[in-house]
Parts: sequence; C-alpha cells; structure tokens
Amino acid sequence: AASGEGVLWRLLDAAATGNKPPAEAVCAAVEADPRAATRPFAKPAGWEPVEGALVRLRPGLREKNGLRAGELATVTRVNSDGQRFHVKRFGDKRFGDNKRCDYIPAADLAHGFDGWLPLHAAAALALDEEALLLLLEAHTAAAATAGAAGQYPLHLAASAGADKEALLLLLEAHTAAAATADAGGEYPFELLPSRASDG
Repeated sequence: AASGEGVLWRLLDAAATGNKPPAEAVCAAVEADPRAATRPFAKPAGWEPVEGALVRLRPGLREKNGLRAGELATVTRVNSDGQRFHVKRFGDKRFGDNKRCDYIPAADLAHGFDGWLPLHAAAALALDEEALLLLLEAHTAAAATAGAAGQYPLHLAASAGADKEALLLLLEAHTAAAATADAGGEYPFELLPSRASDG
C-alpha cells in the first residue's frame, strides 16, 4: 500500500525544507522498515497546497507559467482568492535567482512527492550519493521506474543539480534512462544546470 507516513518519508519531507538527512539517518530508516523504499508516497487525505507546501505540476501538464513537469517547487504565496499560487523552484540551479513561477492555479498542482518512490524524491532533492545508494540497495527496480511525467530518478537528479557522483550512480543503475526523453521531450543531461550557461 502507498504511504506518506513513516520515518523515511518524514526524513525526505524534512529535506525539502533544507534539512538534508545524513546517510546514517537514511540507513536507520531503511533498516527500521526495509520495505519503506518500495512504497510510493500517497498524499494525505484532504491535502491542499498552502504556503510552504512542496508541490509539482499535476500529471498530464508539461509546463505552467515556467514550472516544468516533475520540477519540485515550494508555495511562497497564496493569492487572496485562495486558488492561485506563487511558487519557487526547489533546488533547480539552472535558473539562478530566477526560480519564481507565478499564478499557478490550485487545480494544476499536486503534492511534490505524490506517487513517487523514495528514490525519486531523494533524487529530486539532490541527496548525496551515499543516501541514494542506500535507497537503491533497498529497491533496485526504482531506478528503472519512471514517474507520471516520464522522468526516471536520473532526470530528477539532473534537474535538481545533483553532484557528479550521484548522477553517475543513477546512470549506472539504469543506463537506458540517459537515452529516454521525459514527457517534456528532454533527456536527463539536457536538464543539468550547466545547460543554462552553455547558451
């Protein structure tokens, strides 16, 4: 069954606020619940985007007001009507200080982790190689599992600006991902932060 509960998901949720867990904490969470790495996240009942919430575009949307499919963002402001949101891209270094996307309707947003496996969330949060390795060892098939936007963990890590070692680990775990475009038509290494400076 899918879950948004448990130590592992709480660690990943905390990482979204800038408190990246050390590999020892990820290891302890996986040891405490070995199947945690195999269970996708399910948003809590009644979840709605609010200020501070981690979000991404709902499945089926490629882009909305600058936010691309699969990109994590944090709600920074809720308009007075309560139906439109200003968000800031999470960790995407391709845009420098221009990480804001404005006026995204509530109906176009989903919980940032909804439907993802822990490896996908960890990749999108640019956790280090050691944390990713622990999640891979606990559920190797996750590297070959694409999310709703057609993104493998390699796509998510590249977009988030993960370090070289983390990218290599995910590439070795599922090399076919490097030759697979996501729903937006982009390949993992086209999503790397250096792309913006290649211009």
